Amino acid sequence: MAKNLSIVAQGISGDDGHLLGYNVSDNGVFTPAIGDVVRGTSATYLAQDGTIKTAPPNVARVDYTNGVAELLLEPESTNLVPYSENFSQWSAFSGQSITPNYAIAPNGKNDASRIVFSSSNQLLKQTTTLPINVVCTASVFIKGTKGETIQITGGGIDDLKTLSGEWERIETTQTSASPDIIINTYGGSTARDVLLWGAQQERISYATSYIPNIYAGVSTRSADSMTNFGSSQIIDSQSGVLLFEGYFFEGGFGMQSSTSNFRIILGYAGSNPRKMYYYINDSVTELISQTYDYLKIVLKYNNGTQECYVNGVLEGTSTYSTPTDLSFLDLSAFQGRIRQLKYLPYNTDISKL
Repeated sequence: MAKNLSIVAQGISGDDGHLLGYNVSDNGVFTPAIGDVVRGTSATYLAQDGTIKTAPPNVARVDYTNGVAELLLEPESTNLVPYSENFSQWSAFSGQSITPNYAIAPNGKNDASRIVFSSSNQLLKQTTTLPINVVCTASVFIKGTKGETIQITGGGIDDLKTLSGEWERIETTQTSASPDIIINTYGGSTARDVLLWGAQQERISYATSYIPNIYAGVSTRSADSMTNFGSSQIIDSQSGVLLFEGYFFEGGFGMQSSTSNFRIILGYAGSNPRKMYYYINDSVTELISQTYDYLKIVLKYNNGTQECYVNGVLEGTSTYSTPTDLSFLDLSAFQGRIRQLKYLPYNTDISKL
């Protein structure tokens, strides 16, 4: 009797250390599938109501940054910006005013600071512990007048941003020539009156979820990890369909045996550019160049042959040594966003997925 294993962000729930997925039998019976969740620290996420909330350690995050529910799994990262929410502790140059606790911030509290620049060529700066010549990403939540511009500097290079008129997170990725994070009105920037909250600077090539660092020093969020979904009674080593819908940042995930001698894995490999690949035992096939865009991947395998579709397009086929003893779904190395992740029987009509 075929069964399937599903992890769907809209429909999951969990408590400390666990995440609930579900299995569905041929006759439509739903049974729970409990997996393990590990993250050594608390972590923030954008809730369905549009505010930033905090999940305790070892609790999965369902994030709505992209307007739909997605499980958020991120690498370890450190916010290097001291006083990331208190801009009165930053250095102000050329006369701008700073008013802490002026308005409602993205966390739903009266934590936003008002910054009034009296003219062009003014800046607000905080020096961090960022080393020189490393890739870094600076970000800050900002609300200003729609169409006005402001600059953010994360490692020595000014990056001009146009404001939407709503709370938004602006960011810039640079190879650092300076340890400063700067918000400024140089370079023809037109913004003069803005709200700021939640500054961040990380040694990583993209912005991760906000890591509060309200005092001096730094603050670190641990990596997310999920594993141990499913069982050998559900996952078929000989044939099946693995469906992923969401975003890849780094790493990979897949079905493995208890001894890791057999595996089916989707992930990133190589460099300049990195490529998406699938790995079945000792057979590796590269697919597409690195992207952080939305992906829907269907990997269909059957007794030594397979087909891999990316966003509806057949990207690769190959033969392989048939895995045995596949017994669980492992996301311990995956970093990204999951809208749905399913193991399905081989006879599934993939055109309807």
